[in-house]
Amino acid sequence: MRATIWSLPAAVLAACFTFLTPQSAAADGIAVADSQIPAAERSNLWSEIEAYRATHPGIFEQVRNVQGHRPEVYKKRRNPIPFVGPELRRLKQAALLPMLEVLAFQAPQRGGLTDREWRALQVGLLEAVGVIRDRRASTVLQQAFENATHPEVIYAAGEALGRLCDDSSYKLLSKRAAGSKTLGAIVGLGQCRRIDSTEQLAQMLEKATDEAEAAVLAEALGVAASSWAWQTYGKAAQAQGLKVRRLAATALVPAFIRHQGKARKAVRIGLTMAEYPGTAQLVRQHRQQADEPTARALDRLVLRIEKRLNR
Repeated sequence: MRATIWSLPAAVLAACFTFLTPQSAAADGIAVADSQIPAAERSNLWSEIEAYRATHPGIFEQVRNVQGHRPEVYKKRRNPIPFVGPELRRLKQAALLPMLEVLAFQAPQRGGLTDREWRALQVGLLEAVGVIRDRRASTVLQQAFENATHPEVIYAAGEALGRLCDDSSYKLLSKRAAGSKTLGAIVGLGQCRRIDSTEQLAQMLEKATDEAEAAVLAEALGVAASSWAWQTYGKAAQAQGLKVRRLAATALVPAFIRHQGKARKAVRIGLTMAEYPGTAQLVRQHRQQADEPTARALDRLVLRIEKRLNR
């Protein structure tokens, strides 16, 4: 339990006391209230955080002292937008527990940060935790997704859940793929790269009438089917990868004919990412449904994909 703080060496306790005192009153994190985490899991996670702080106090300070969302820093950039993702991602696995503390147990002092700057810190933390893909983050990320109201935070939390994509995270994303969190859930389902998540995205794209949603769905299918990503999973995953790529391409080819503008561009990119070997055959099956300009565009796309496959 949290009372184990008093078992730390005196020097460590003194160094950390300013961080831990508010937490004894169950202060909230930047994205989650710690009371939203089941009691046993909360106790275990907090004990891990305490123990890790005792041996790695510096990484906690690094996480709390990121600078990219602070106006005196980001306003000096050529593109003056607050963001901290790269800073946090550079800290890698070592920063997981400090970031979970900030997300769910004790937010830093906000001071004069604007909503946009504070949100940039939330988004950066969620992105960096998601990239690590550690199951200890599952409940925190799920609650952050459920709590989120701003599109940027919903998107970041959904993407992080998808990168992790344990069974409970997948079920939440699948459930929220209809409603106010649809786009964030779609992004997460694309990151899952599961057969069932890809099937759900394909079914949603088949029914999509909104061009903006169709574009997000096409992009998510491209991410799910990315031939490059599947190569990184090794030979054991190649059969599953080929099935996911086929499912994605089977949904994307007819979507190329149905949609225009931004949605069609996203479909084209998705098909290029998938590099499915049977794309030419799929195009032949659907080409007669296309008008002449669309048919020519499909032909060019097939040539590009086959060239990439043969390189």
